Amino acid sequence: MRFSTLTLLICCTLSCLAWPTERPFKVQVIEIKDEVWPKMIIEGPIATDPLTAVALYYDLDNQHSYIPDLPISLPIKHLSPTEVHTYYERKLPWPFEKGVYVNGTTLEKLPNGHRVKWYQVYNPDSLEATGSATFVAHPEGSWMTYETFVRPKSFFAGIIKKIFQKETLAALYALRDHVESVSKHSPDLTDKYRQYILQAYRGVAPYEPIIKENATKIERIQKEISKLDQLKAEGKVEL
Repeated sequence: MRFSTLTLLICCTLSCLAWPTERPFKVQVIEIKDEVWPKMIIEGPIATDPLTAVALYYDLDNQHSYIPDLPISLPIKHLSPTEVHTYYERKLPWPFEKGVYVNGTTLEKLPNGHRVKWYQVYNPDSLEATGSATFVAHPEGSWMTYETFVRPKSFFAGIIKKIFQKETLAALYALRDHVESVSKHSPDLTDKYRQYILQAYRGVAPYEPIIKENATKIERIQKEISKLDQLKAEGKVEL
């Protein structure tokens, strides 16, 4: 039995991310009976206001520009102005092919901030993936509370549980660096994604123009996923 692409994804991503030297996040690791991986809750400040923080976290079509080994992040379907399905491709080392998955995200306005929830739509390496990121007002700008739970398929996933935890934490430090850097140095990009959030709250689907522009590519992606599902059902491919 081989290691899954989920295992490789974690190991490869971890090698690309640096650890911070200050402003550490608070981390809770909650073990769940009969589950291979724990639930994680990670909290900490981000030096920008909650609207900017959620906007630069929710930049679904731009995530490929700063997440390591992620060449494609493409919104493919609006279920509502505040709910989107996004397709991702992940580079994997030879001899493995690319990893592909689709996540759904929902955006919610809170009295003092914003929340993004996500859920797994398609992933051949996990049975379930859910979580949320909440951004509320804080003296330093925003306070982020990030929750995640993944139920992997691979028998080997338990071996890399600690790696999964470290990778998740490192990815959030990289996210904070991205949000703070863009909000400080790229006002046009910041305003673009702030407007996306405000449009969604007004009932306008912000990613619809991108989805229409990429209609041909999205149709190809959907056919590719359907083909993988069919091959899996016939037992002709190990996912």
